[in-house]
Amino acid sequence: MKDIRDYGLLEHNTFGIAASCKRFLEYSSIQEAVDLVSQLNEEDRPLLIIGEGSNLLLKGDYSGTVIHSAIHGIEVKQTGNDYFLRCGSGELF
Repeated sequence: MKDIRDYGLLEHNTFGIAASCKRFLEYSSIQEAVDLVSQLNEEDRPLLIIGEGSNLLLKGDYSGTVIHSAIHGIEVKQTGNDYFLRCGSGELF
């Protein structure tokens, strides 16, 4: 898990806005996400949860904590004419 202070968010938004956040947390497993939620529930700070940033428009620096998912992977299952996709929350899809 990453825990970085005063982190630049340029690579996390497709609009290319040069914004930063006070704290950046990145998890790469479901267990890390559960642990983060438990830890952050005890803190009373603003949170922003992001994926790959393709639908994120930042208008400036964020004074709180940004949580980023690094869970990747795409599974495709076909049943007859139906397709079922299971995508990691950090996957650009």
